[in-house]
Amino acid sequence: VPGGRLVMRLAVILVGQALVASSSPETGVQFPARISGDDVVGHATVKAALRDRVSAGTVQLSPRADTVLLWGPPGVGKSALAEGFAFDLRAGVRTIHAPFVTAAEMRQACVAARSASVEGSRPAVLIVADLHSAKPDEIGNAFAACHAALSTPLIKDASEAPEAGRVILIGTSNAGPEHLGWRLANSLGHVLRVDLPGKADRQAFVSQLEKRHGGDG
Repeated sequence: VPGGRLVMRLAVILVGQALVASSSPETGVQFPARISGDDVVGHATVKAALRDRVSAGTVQLSPRADTVLLWGPPGVGKSALAEGFAFDLRAGVRTIHAPFVTAAEMRQACVAARSASVEGSRPAVLIVADLHSAKPDEIGNAFAACHAALSTPLIKDASEAPEAGRVILIGTSNAGPEHLGWRLANSLGHVLRVDLPGKADRQAFVSQLEKRHGGDG
């Protein structure tokens, strides 16, 4: 469905352009995300699952419970969905790329995201993109290092918001969990398949773009 993929790639490009501007130099976490769930066409089932399974909890029970895999074909909007989820949760967001991250860097990113969450008194979403391009052992160790960092008890003032210090990990991948190595697969609390939106969703998105840009072209 080439037309559908083109629409979704355009959506991801627009999302990326909107997100480049304002990440914090101290933590790399941006408050808030710049794209909402409504800006991402279709995927009602995935959006509902993220809302009901993940955002419903305001207090992190465990790092694994707040670790999500979005997987499906390239160009269907997995990263855009994660960004939109962060916006709807009023969370901060940061994206790192799995093929280039070490366990030490992943741990550092998770600690920084947790600090940003405490300072912002709201959750932080750390998106780990392109898991399928990383070496399974290395990315598995990276997630384990992150979970170890987030498992350290966080002492908070009674006046602080319950969401402060909560970090939600969202990995994106073109391959399913069975191709990502057992260590990473065991780190996942939620696994959600993302497919190409249907024709009606794509047409709705094109109409939305035309309205936004005045119907030019």
